[in-house]
Amino acid sequence: MAIEQLGAAELTRLRDMIDRAEIDEVHNDYFHAMDTRNFDLLSRVFAPDAIFTASLIGHAKVTARGFDDVRATIRNVAMYRTSHHRTCNRSIILNGNEASAVVVARDALLDTAPRLADAVVGCRLVQHGLRYTDQLVRTSHGWRIRERDLVCLWQQVTVNPPYMDPLPF
Repeated sequence: MAIEQLGAAELTRLRDMIDRAEIDEVHNDYFHAMDTRNFDLLSRVFAPDAIFTASLIGHAKVTARGFDDVRATIRNVAMYRTSHHRTCNRSIILNGNEASAVVVARDALLDTAPRLADAVVGCRLVQHGLRYTDQLVRTSHGWRIRERDLVCLWQQVTVNPPYMDPLPF
């Protein structure tokens, strides 16, 4: 079927599918920026006037206003040697040129630590259950997060022993 043959309902559904895919890409770019430390990607994630709040366990609530402040705040993940973020589920509600989204994710953050053979030893592994609540806006450059509220739902910290046997392979 040619696009000219689609009715209004089909075209609306197609637009919604495209919008959802583009919003998913915004979220993917965010997590990719975090885990690769490619913070330039954040320009494809946040609006220039973005507001970012974070409520993490054991820390005071943080609020960053404006893209530069948001980027500087997010760069704090670089204090860890490596990180891995995995999304569990997403919910997106579209409303014209605005949208709201909730993303549930899990992260693993590994402290900088000495290496012994194949093992990273004596370091902390910090894991979190996270909920991101976003307000997005369609801009001339695509969808961008205008407001993000990050809440840490749970945290687990483990420490590798100071010595680990090398892997057998």
